[in-house]
Amino acid sequence: MKISSTVRPEEAVLREISGLVRLARASHPACPGFPGNEETERTWLARDDSGKLLAFLAVCRPDGDNLSECAGITRPEARRKGVMRALLDAASPLLDSRDVLFSCDGEDPETKSALLAIGAEPAGPDQWLMGVELAADAARDTREERLPRNACRPSSGSASLPAPAGPRPAESKPALWMRRAAESHPDGSRTLRYRFTADGLPAGEAASCRADLLPGGTASFGEFLVAEELRGRGIGAEAFARVLLDLRDAGARRVILHVDSGNIPAVRLYKKAGFRVLETLSVYFW
Repeated sequence: MKISSTVRPEEAVLREISGLVRLARASHPACPGFPGNEETERTWLARDDSGKLLAFLAVCRPDGDNLSECAGITRPEARRKGVMRALLDAASPLLDSRDVLFSCDGEDPETKSALLAIGAEPAGPDQWLMGVELAADAARDTREERLPRNACRPSSGSASLPAPAGPRPAESKPALWMRRAAESHPDGSRTLRYRFTADGLPAGEAASCRADLLPGGTASFGEFLVAEELRGRGIGAEAFARVLLDLRDAGARRVILHVDSGNIPAVRLYKKAGFRVLETLSVYFW
C-alpha cells in the first residue's frame, strides 16, 4: 500500500475520489463526501500496488477553536485491513494538536465500529436530514379571500406577506409581522432571510430564519431561532408555517433541513408540518 498527500488534488484525483464517494453512497446514502478543495487543508490518499485508490482522508481547515472536521471513505473490499488507520497515522502530525470530528451515515454500523476502534466517541445525538414535498397544485392560494390584507407591515427593501387565517389568542400569542430579504447568487440560487416581530412586545426579533432556494425547486431551511421569552406560545409554529407558505409561492417544491435528533420540540414541530427523516448522520469526536 502506498500513501501520499496533497494540498489540492488534481482533477483526475478528484474524479477518483468522486467515484469512491458514489460507491459508498450506493449502500449508505448519507455517507459524507469530499469537502472540496476550498474547504480542505490537506488530503491523504491510499493506493494499492496497481495504483487503484483504496481510501482517502480529507482534513478541513480548523475553526477558531482549533477544531477540524475529517471526511474519509475506504473502498468496501479494503475495509477492516487497517487502511484508514494508516491514513490517520500519516495525518497525525497535523491532527495531534487538534480536536477532530468525524461524520458518518447513522445507518452504517461498520463505519461506527471502525470509529470506535480508533478511540473516537459519539459527539452527541444523531443529526437528522428531514424533508417534505410541497403540493405543486397549491403554489398559489386564495389568500385575498381567507387572510387579512393588513396582516403584515411593509418595510423598505423587504417583502411583506399576510398572516395565516384562524383565531389568535391575544394573551397567549401576539400578532406576528414578517419581513423577508432576498439575495440572488450567480449560480441561480437565492438566499431568503426572514425576520418576525411581535405586537405588544419590546423591540427586537421574535423569530428569524433563512432558506436557500436552489435551482430545481429545493429549499434548504436553517438558522431557525425563536426569542427565548416567546417559546412555548406557538410563535415558532406560526413563523415556520408562514415561511413554508412563502417558499412554496417562491417556487420551492421540496424543503429540507437538518436537526439534532435530541431536539424534541423542533423535531415535533417539523413532523407536525409533514417532514420525515430522510437520512441520519452520526458525529464522532476524536
